[in-house]
Amino acid sequence: MSDVTAKKDTRKGNATRERLLDAAESAILEKGFAATSIDELHAATGITKSGFF
Repeated sequence: MSDVTAKKDTRKGNATRERLLDAAESAILEKGFAATSIDELHAATGITKSGFF
């Protein structure tokens, strides 16, 4: 993988991580940790289960 490709992948990964963290924070603050599901975060962010894990 070239340096340019690696940097692009890192930026994309960082953006995805931020989307997930934002959605998780909102859901947890609204409903609590125990009531927040991974499926809910997938639906809110459009990230697949395989992309999550």
